[in-house]
Amino acid sequence: MTVRADNVDLASACSWWQNSRDGSSLLRAAARCLTGQPHYFAADFISDYERRASSDLRALEAARLLLDAVRSSPLRTTTDWCRLAGLPDTDFAGRGLQSKPEDEQIRARLANGTIVIPLWGVSLSRDIARSYGTRWLFLISGAFSGVAAGMHSGVAPEQQEVITGGRYAVLGTEKDAGTTIVRLQVMHAVSLSPLADSPGRASLAPQPAGGGHCPKQGYD
Repeated sequence: MTVRADNVDLASACSWWQNSRDGSSLLRAAARCLTGQPHYFAADFISDYERRASSDLRALEAARLLLDAVRSSPLRTTTDWCRLAGLPDTDFAGRGLQSKPEDEQIRARLANGTIVIPLWGVSLSRDIARSYGTRWLFLISGAFSGVAAGMHSGVAPEQQEVITGGRYAVLGTEKDAGTTIVRLQVMHAVSLSPLADSPGRASLAPQPAGGGHCPKQGYD
């Protein structure tokens, strides 16, 4: 039987995600461990989060709950999400990123035409999305599944955040005054790795040196 953490539910997972950027980064890393999907760029701080997440039972269980909730959610347009959350209608769902040393890796990944992000958060507010950075602006086109985080947690409803994830087609990129706007369309949600439900496995142990800290399936 798979060993799971006690006292973790969807509300507490959403609260953990929203309470700090460290929390959401750890849960995103846990989602990569559970799905075997690598981050779309490599960096030491990404490896550090994956190392922590791979042996953190509560983080793995919280990420599992979020992944399950995203997979079971119906596809909703931005209008649908706004109606669900009681927000003014918008056609925007996205997330900004700051410039970083790994920008070229991001550009190369996008050039391949698909990108996999097991879990990430988008805002239904353009201003809030851009407050996280203006070097990149990742936008979701069309309907997508997810979890209206503030509705479950009661934390930071002003962030207008939907936790979502999946494999995305890159519809195109364009430059706008120093910001690269990336338009994504969801193809499908990401499944758990077979290792995530290994009998009696309490966590995904770090892999040998040089092999990463979470089992990787790759993009193809």
